[in-house]
Formats: sequence, C-alpha cells, structure tokens
Amino acid sequence: MPGTRISFATPAAPAEDASPLAADLKLHTTWHLYADEALLVGGPADAAALATAAAASYNPTLMATISDVDGLWRLLRAAPAPSSRAPSFTMMLFRRAVNPTWEDPRNKTGGTLNLVLWDRDRHGFQDKQVVDDGWVLTVLALVGESLGKDLAHHLTGVMVKVRKTATTLQVWTSTAVKSVLQQIVDALRAIWRPAVAKPAERIEFFCHAASGGGGPAASKTPGKGGLVGRTTSLKAADLLF
Repeated sequence: MPGTRISFATPAAPAEDASPLAADLKLHTTWHLYADEALLVGGPADAAALATAAAASYNPTLMATISDVDGLWRLLRAAPAPSSRAPSFTMMLFRRAVNPTWEDPRNKTGGTLNLVLWDRDRHGFQDKQVVDDGWVLTVLALVGESLGKDLAHHLTGVMVKVRKTATTLQVWTSTAVKSVLQQIVDALRAIWRPAVAKPAERIEFFCHAASGGGGPAASKTPGKGGLVGRTTSLKAADLLF
C-alpha cells in the first residue's frame, strides 16, 4: 500500500526575488526520507504476511524530499516521532544518490554504526524521549554537514528501527576504515551529548562487505589499511567504540 509522497522543498521564488540569502538556505545535497511498507499498512501482520514480506525484495517507500533548510524544518515538524510508532517501524533518511540498501555502491564499501536508544529489558534505556532526541540530532548533524567536511562525505544516511523489544539507530557510512570511523564516532558523541549520552557509551559497527548486509552476521579483524575483514561466522559486531 504505497504512501503519498510529500515534497518539503520551499517553492521556487520568482527570478526577480532571487537573493544570496535564498541561495544560502539550500542544503549541500538533497535528501530522501523513506519508510517501510509495513509502517504504511499499519496494524500487526500475521505470520504469512511476514514471510511474504521477507521473501520480497526490500523496497521502502519514498515519503519526502528535502533540498533546503526550510524543507528540513518542515520535515522535522511533519514526520512522525519514532517513539510514537508501534513496531515494526523503520524510517530512514539518505542522500538522494544513495539507495537505502547495503547493496548500493556507496554503502557496500562501508557499514553501519549502531546504538540502542531504547531497550525494554535494560535499566537506563527506557526513556523514549531519547529515541526522538537521537533521531533529530543525527538528522541535523548529517543534513547540516556539521561533523566536518572531511567526514561528511563518508556518511550516506541514518535509519531508526523501532522493534518490540528495542529501538536502534543506525548511521550508515561509505567507509570501513577504523581510524575514520573513530573520528565519526567522536564527532557524533559530541553532538549527542548529553541527550543521548547513555546509549552512546556503546556503539557497534557492522561491515557490509564482510557480512553481506547491515547486521550482526560475522566477526572480523582489521585487515590491510585498517579495513575490517571477515574471519569467522559469529554474531558479533565488527568493531566496538
């Protein structure tokens, strides 16, 4: 059941009204907001529906496009707060030229930095406001390119996954070089502090090239040039920060 696509870009001004200020409000790149098909249907799915969805190719719905600062703030006001959604819900924001899948060439060479924002069974991880704060702060950091020009091009998107027992935030990268990932983690922690300080104490990295996807599929060791490489088939993070 496809959702309605919304454009959050500010309508173009007449040529005679153009000004340097208007140009300054353009983002460095255009971003796309996606949501899982399951979110759009709503309600619990039965086992047969889940099996069918798992077998089908992953194809999230494009919900919105933003290309300027005004559009960004409209998006943050209009998009649902992750903590308000029932599981299973996934929302993701990616650069226009990057598909929100690990197979995309920009994603395939990197991986995901993962942190748990909310956990039903863990003490200190049950404040759902942290979920919304983590999402908004990360969106602002990526879209605003505020992690620094040397790191921004390594970041392709962000994804929030609301599940029954936990909510996870994933920052997608185009690199798996440990030294660069450490710089990204340090910059993110500075932005997340203090609102997301507790979850940010443990950040796991999963390498797409090593595991064949963006999840805990294998354990790895640093290879040539500091890249993460596959060694064994264990469900463990490639790197911990």
